[in-house]
Amino acid sequence: MPNIGQLFDVRQLEHFVRVEQAVEAQDSHGQAIETWTLFAETWMSIRPLTGREFFAAAQLQGEVTARAYTRYIPGLVPKMRIVHDGKVWNIRYVFDLELRNIAMELLLTEGVNDG
Repeated sequence: MPNIGQLFDVRQLEHFVRVEQAVEAQDSHGQAIETWTLFAETWMSIRPLTGREFFAAAQLQGEVTARAYTRYIPGLVPKMRIVHDGKVWNIRYVFDLELRNIAMELLLTEGVNDG
């Protein structure tokens, strides 16, 4: 089994991103609205899926278009989103690499998350 250093190089975590989570708030009329708040800020590597990876992902989840790697972030779950340089990436899958709470792989879709 490869170790974390073989799975991805932490020096390749070149994007400083915001990880946001949806929270329910109330507008001035007392109506429930969904807003996004900061969950964490961290460095990530975000890469579009290659043709073969995209085809394989389409079999499971037709909309997955990118993969991201980062250090382990406790509490990070699907339905959160990543915001970087004006672009929004929805987190669809979260994998704890090697199940050791050291690094994570995320499968992403691009666009505004509808919650």
